Amino acid sequence: MAAYFGRVDVALPGCESFFMQMHYEEHKHALKFLDYIKMRGGKVHLCTVSPPDDQDWKCPLHAFKVNLRIKQFEFIAI
Repeated sequence: MAAYFGRVDVALPGCESFFMQMHYEEHKHALKFLDYIKMRGGKVHLCTVSPPDDQDWKCPLHAFKVNLRIKQFEFIAI
C-alpha cells in the first residue's frame, strides 16, 4: 500500500508514510516471534503471504478499509 501511494501518479506522501510505518511495525513483530521460537528451540516454518486481490486502491479510504480487514484477520489468527 505504501508503494502505491508513493507513486508519482498517486502522490499521497502522508498515506505512503503511514503504510510504511505500519510495515516497519509488523516487521518488528514478526522478528520478535521468530526470535522467541528460536529461543525456545523451535523450528521456524514460513509460508507465502498472498497480496490482497485488489491492489488499485482508488482512494485512501478504500486502502484503510482493506488494511483494517487485514488487521482484524491477523488478530483472530493470533
